[in-house]
Amino acid sequence: MVNVMLVVKPEFKYIGNMHGNEVLGRELLLKLADYICEQYQVDNPDIIKLVNLTRIHLLPSMNPDGWQIATDTGGKGYLIGRTNNNSVDLNRNFPDLDRIMFGNELSHIQHNNHLLEQVETYDKTMYCGRWIVCRKPIQPETRAVMKLIMSVPFVLSANLHGGDLVANYPYDTSRSGAVTEYTQSPDDHTFR
Repeated sequence: MVNVMLVVKPEFKYIGNMHGNEVLGRELLLKLADYICEQYQVDNPDIIKLVNLTRIHLLPSMNPDGWQIATDTGGKGYLIGRTNNNSVDLNRNFPDLDRIMFGNELSHIQHNNHLLEQVETYDKTMYCGRWIVCRKPIQPETRAVMKLIMSVPFVLSANLHGGDLVANYPYDTSRSGAVTEYTQSPDDHTFR
């Protein structure tokens, strides 16, 4: 019998520039990559430990087309470059997993582990603003990030935007649609 020790490294995901005109996240992630490489080369013990004990995934620009448009126009206008080349806001282009989960609860289906099977057959609709269903295909950028999320067991993620500070918990959409309703996930205590 062969005795094999499995070493599992925690996976961390950082995404910037989902909105092409929000460039701060892109620049911060590029600088983070540069800093980690520089510090690793000069034998910084903290960085060496970080690199050796974790896996860090950096996606500086989820929306390079929007970034290019915003850059080419000099950053004028707060909406110019926000969307991708197909005029889709990538931040609103992900399937609404809360709605799928709430539908499962109503049907007494005990399944809440990222709902991969249901996302694969999801009808490619998304919620645009307040409870209006718009038919928009899942964009290539969104699909690529969805595949990444489903293939790597991330323990921590950050999506860097510009303009405000927001922390999202699982089930960040209320069951009733009320803006003031807090919807707890089964592991709400852990997240809080």
